[in-house]
Amino acid sequence: MHTLLFDVFIQEKPNLFVRDVAEIFDKILDCISDKPVSVHKIVCLTSLHVRTVKKYLALIEKLQSTPKIKREIKDSRVLFRRDR
Repeated sequence: MHTLLFDVFIQEKPNLFVRDVAEIFDKILDCISDKPVSVHKIVCLTSLHVRTVKKYLALIEKLQSTPKIKREIKDSRVLFRRDR
């Protein structure tokens, strides 16, 4: 049932999901700079759900041809920053 509704929705608005995904990537990448930033800070700046941010950060890490965004672990915090 859900698959059928999803297919109908995509046929009516095919670019909606692609645009949303690109906007999410842009929002997250805009938050990451040379200084480390926590997942919590990215969530606050983007107004996205924490699971969404974590999922997209994992995708960004895997899709990079060369590591431009680094993950740092300090104590119990996970921080992300652009490679210098």
